[in-house]
Amino acid sequence: MTAILVIIGLSILIIGHEFGHFFAAKLSKMFVREFGIGFPPRLFKKKIGETEYSINALPFGGFVQIAGEGDTPDNSEEKSNDVPKEKLFTSRPMYQKMLVIASGVIMNFIIGWILISIVLIVGITPMAVVGEVAKNSPAEIAGIKNDDIFSDFKNAEELKAFAKLHLGEKTTFNVIRGNEKIKVEIALPNEENKDGGILGVMLGQTGDIPAVPFYKAPYEGLKETATVTKETFIGVIGFFKSIFAHATIPDGAVGPVGIFSIASQTSKAGFIYFVYLLAIISVNLAIMNILPFPALDGGRFLFLTIEAIIRKPIPRKIEAIVNGAGLLFLLGLMIFLTIKDVGRLF
Repeated sequence: MTAILVIIGLSILIIGHEFGHFFAAKLSKMFVREFGIGFPPRLFKKKIGETEYSINALPFGGFVQIAGEGDTPDNSEEKSNDVPKEKLFTSRPMYQKMLVIASGVIMNFIIGWILISIVLIVGITPMAVVGEVAKNSPAEIAGIKNDDIFSDFKNAEELKAFAKLHLGEKTTFNVIRGNEKIKVEIALPNEENKDGGILGVMLGQTGDIPAVPFYKAPYEGLKETATVTKETFIGVIGFFKSIFAHATIPDGAVGPVGIFSIASQTSKAGFIYFVYLLAIISVNLAIMNILPFPALDGGRFLFLTIEAIIRKPIPRKIEAIVNGAGLLFLLGLMIFLTIKDVGRLF
């Protein structure tokens, strides 16, 4: 059930991105061949007007096909179709083409804003997270591990106060470990140790987001989204700086498998935590796609900007080669991160 929830959540972000492109293309009177949820093989399709809508077997994500938007060196595919020239992507005014390319990023920002606003209405209660377990401590003997979450306590002070009340007793604690919710029985000592500790753990805490009134949530959500965007942008720039300037990938970087694993673990902490994580991922998708890098929306937007400046289209062959090289780099990076993710799991 957790895996299904994660797939649905992440797919919503990708489908939302593609819907942004789709909506802007329709608004600009472009010919949209297909809007698909998931990836082929097709399970169901229905044509409404000029557009075919499909539901596909591979559930992760979605796609939109706009006539004339491909990276083929020529438009031979378009010439063979009964698509009015004025409805091709390449035939529309520059501002409309830019709007279509930018709308996926805009939609991801909007989704992030909506999700963060929902989180602010509900609020997030912090929980105590284990950072380190002392050797031969009651916690280690009971099997407590790094990154375990004591889900019934907001911070170290609450947990310590509870433990003090139960000195000398065997006490059961609710713990979140990875994708599991478990109960751990810890034999508490008769007194605190010389450093004032009881369990023998160093604790941190998850995020603390106080709830706000419903009518304030959109405004506060917009401010929080701006903060998350700023922090994410700094992180993404640091990531690529590390790759291109130092030829290293930061240890904390994760790929698709890592994102899936984190999302699965977060959903166990509570649905609202998962919603907040989706909001962060949505903003990350927006920031990644806005970068002026080949094969990303930002790279395609850059090509359009150059065309607007030089007042003539860039040869499609050149654009296809550059985007192909960018795509190969991104696929290689994704494969490398996936290998690292799998290594962490084992």
